[in-house]
Amino acid sequence: PITVTVTGPFSNSELELIYNDSGELDNDPPYGGCSTVAVHKDRLWVGGGDEADVLWYSKERADGRSAEFAFGQQVRVAGQEVVALASLDDALVVLCKNGVYAIYGDGPNATGDAASGFFQVVPISTSVGCLSPAVAVIPKGVIFQAPSGMMLLNRGRALEPMPHVPTSATARPV
Repeated sequence: PITVTVTGPFSNSELELIYNDSGELDNDPPYGGCSTVAVHKDRLWVGGGDEADVLWYSKERADGRSAEFAFGQQVRVAGQEVVALASLDDALVVLCKNGVYAIYGDGPNATGDAASGFFQVVPISTSVGCLSPAVAVIPKGVIFQAPSGMMLLNRGRALEPMPHVPTSATARPV
């Protein structure tokens, strides 16, 4: 049981218990800011902040509650600078300055129990990177701007140049 002592001019009807003893991880805001956000498998993912290779993921979405993060809920794409994120089928696509990665899995539950699930970071390419957080998920896959021009990461996780898009085209966030 939790014991709460409150001082001040409040009645019990004005108080609301925010935290409980359910074993869930405490709620902490992701620190360091972010430059890219995506929703994948009922979680909010943020990246591209002060720690460029760190992604924060929320607890799984629950009706009536905003996104909840905890300090232990991070995935690192070691040595990479995260530029953009996109949800594609069973993978969270992580587009970095110098590579493309996929994150697979469901992750741990709200208590942080590692036995309940995990995430696996898998490299797709370490020779093609992403220049802009502006990406598009289309029926064929994810379109992004690479240094060599527009690229498609298809649903088979292969990279294809998009020659019909001029190399001078520039993706811009909307």
